Amino acid sequence: MLHLVPLIQLFSAEPAPADPTLQRQGSYEVALMLPPGGLYAEQEMEIEFRVLDVETPGPDGLAQPLRRARIRVEADMPSMPAMPKFDEIAHSEGIPGVFGAHPVFPHGGDYRLCLTIQSPQLQKVGDPGSATPVTFEFPLQVRDAASSPRTPSQRVRPFALDVTTKPWRPVAGEPVELTLAVRMTSSFEDREVTDFDLQHERLVHLFIVRDDLSVFAHEHPELTGPGTFRLRWQFPQPGRYRIFADVAPKGAGSQVLSATVQVDGEPAPPPKTTTGSTTRADFAWPDEGMPVGRTVPGGSLIPLLACFKFCSMRRSTSRTVSR
Repeated sequence: MLHLVPLIQLFSAEPAPADPTLQRQGSYEVALMLPPGGLYAEQEMEIEFRVLDVETPGPDGLAQPLRRARIRVEADMPSMPAMPKFDEIAHSEGIPGVFGAHPVFPHGGDYRLCLTIQSPQLQKVGDPGSATPVTFEFPLQVRDAASSPRTPSQRVRPFALDVTTKPWRPVAGEPVELTLAVRMTSSFEDREVTDFDLQHERLVHLFIVRDDLSVFAHEHPELTGPGTFRLRWQFPQPGRYRIFADVAPKGAGSQVLSATVQVDGEPAPPPKTTTGSTTRADFAWPDEGMPVGRTVPGGSLIPLLACFKFCSMRRSTSRTVSR
């Protein structure tokens, strides 16, 4: 009777749960290979997968790696259908049957990864590969960027601010046209974002700040085309300016993006001054940088830069009296 106990336990045991990273459909078997440390937002992640042709065994009778294929990789968040999705063609990893993609997730949450094995653009007659696309769908859990072991400087921002000026080198005191576009860094061609959510009754809040805080402006560029904003402005002083754009790409939340503009010209003569109060307000850029490209919790950059402006005004009024 004792010898029957293990046999009874074997047949009464519950079946082992299916491997969520392994799927078989049609002619193919796909094994998903995720980074050992998991997936994190705001940085380039490497996702690999192995594809086997299970209907065309090799001489050893085993399934053979799929050596030639066009595989479309899409990653989106079902709970936020308006959020731009990652979409590109997978590249070969140099190992037969192993392909990869490098998505950037804008924030943490539950994502969906879709791998579509498409028919080759040029398919030989009698090729056993399927001519009908086959799609595999995998759930992905992406952790917030704050829990990533990487430092902020190593992370990849999901959006970037592209600023062009006309003329190319602005001159202080002369009109300049600023053209702005928000681009998706995870797309193959850095596609422009064309759909935005309103925040504070505007699509874009633009802040123009000189490095020494002597110049500060809060502007609202006009939408002149799909994903393109323009502003005619005049830089009062030469020097290096930071351009901050507070925007909310559809479904992605508030994003603070930054660019720099160098302005030429002769500095204006300093006003005559008399010494007043000794109150000073100095500011130095943090060593780790401003939170450019990161989702701003609980609001936008407006209160922060308003504080900077107040400090700048206090400094100028307490130390300089124009006559």
